Parts: sequence; structure tokens; C-alpha cells
Amino acid sequence: MTMQWSEIVAKGMKLKIPTATTRRDEKSTAVATTIYELEELKSLMRVHRAETMLEMSLHQNCVLFEFPTMEFVPKTDAYVELKKQIGRLVGGRIITAPPHKANGKFMVEAKFATEDHTEAAISHGITMGDAQYRAIYTGTSRDELPKMIRVHLTGIPYEEEDVLVAKLKESLKHYGKVCQLQMFRQSDVFEGKVSALLDTQDDAMASYEPLQRMLYVSAWETFVPASYKGAPPVCYHCHQSGHVKLDCPILQAVKCFRCKGTGHIARYCTNSDADFDTPQKRTDQE
Repeated sequence: MTMQWSEIVAKGMKLKIPTATTRRDEKSTAVATTIYELEELKSLMRVHRAETMLEMSLHQNCVLFEFPTMEFVPKTDAYVELKKQIGRLVGGRIITAPPHKANGKFMVEAKFATEDHTEAAISHGITMGDAQYRAIYTGTSRDELPKMIRVHLTGIPYEEEDVLVAKLKESLKHYGKVCQLQMFRQSDVFEGKVSALLDTQDDAMASYEPLQRMLYVSAWETFVPASYKGAPPVCYHCHQSGHVKLDCPILQAVKCFRCKGTGHIARYCTNSDADFDTPQKRTDQE
């Protein structure tokens, strides 16, 4: 019988998350191999970085360039070169990362006066020395910012690469648009570890389920441990997600034999007024 998604979520929340074990006697040499990637991923990531820096969406019907910082000093010289090599600009803005995230590059969002100039920016771009810089379209069908999340999964069943890609895409489509898949090999052997880059932003075309620490992979009809930025905490006592050891409901139910309270044991009781007779150690003479 097929489970409802609410039942899947409830079951996943109750599962214990395996404690990760690391090799202490050898250095990890796992190698990541990209086994699937959207053709437009590089463009999506450039737009994603630009919108993250701006904290707002880019304009429609514009193009986006990315240049090395040292290519234009000051950066506004990029406008001069764009007008010189392509054509008149209707408008534009320079997009830079904050100082603590600077990567030696900056972006320029630009709108040209004609469609021909826009096409030229996409197909030919501009040339500076031996380098050629082409633009990409900023157009998107939605107003919300993309939410790119890298999800790491362990315990994936062993499959041939093409089968693995198909089953992962089928399983992860419930949680977001699958933009990239990577598998990790140790000494060229797949150990069941993969990572997926997901765009989890809901839009008019799709609505996605929230991620969990025990993620249901429908192609195998099982749950596997998942880790990702912003994931809920894992309790070190009961190994379930959603709370820490201090708030563990199992520990909260423990009864203290000294003060008769709950949430702790007599050894850690702080109630000095409670009567408690310390058990005497028995000896062989008794």
C-alpha cells in the first residue's frame, strides 16, 4: 500500500540517525565525480550569485557579464568598453561581493538599446587582450530568488552510474529541481555517498517537500541519512532530529530518586533540600 507523504514525513522524523564514523587510521581520499549537471547550471549559478549579492532579483530583458576585478580599474570603465565594443546602454549596475566574500571578480548587469546589441553581448561579448567575456540572459519566469542547497546523502544502494542518476533524479525531484549530482569514490569504489545540488524554491510549476535528516528516496523505497546547511540538530542521546540533548523528551521523562523531580538523575540533582540517603557499599564481612 502506498504511503501518503504526511506518513512518510512522520516516519522519517521518528527514525534514528546513524552516528557518522570516520576513519581514524587513514587519510580520506574520496574523489567526487559529477555524474549529472544541467546544461544551464553555470548560468543559473552566476545569476544566483548576483541575486544573492544584491538580495533582490535581477531585471528582466537584461544581460549579465562577469569580469576579473583587475581588468577594469575603476570598475565603471567596464561601461565604457561595453558601449565601445557592443553599443549604447539604456542602463546598468555594477554588482560586487562584500569584502569578506570577495573572489577577485565582479559582475555587470546591463540593458542595451537594441535586440541586436543584446544578441551580440550573448554571442560575442567583448574582448580584452586575449580574453573574451560573454554575457548571459538574466530573464527568469519567477520573481523569487533561487534557493540552492547542497545535500549530502549516505547509505545510497550501489548501482551502475546511469541507473544511479535516473533513480536519484526520480527520488530527489520531490525536494527541489535537481541541478547537479556527484558521487564519491574511495580507491575508485562507490561507497554509497552522493551529493545533490537542489533548487528548492517553489514556483508556479512545482511545489517541493521540505528536507529531512532522514530523507525518503522513493526509487529505493527507503530512508537515508542527509546533511545540509540549515539542517535541524540531532540529539546525541536518542539520535533523532529536531532537538538537542538538553531538550530530549526521553531524558525529560527520567525521574530523580533524590528530589522525585524529572529531567535528571540523582547524581546531577541540584536540590540541596531533598532528603537522600547515599547507599552504603557492602563489604565481604557483612
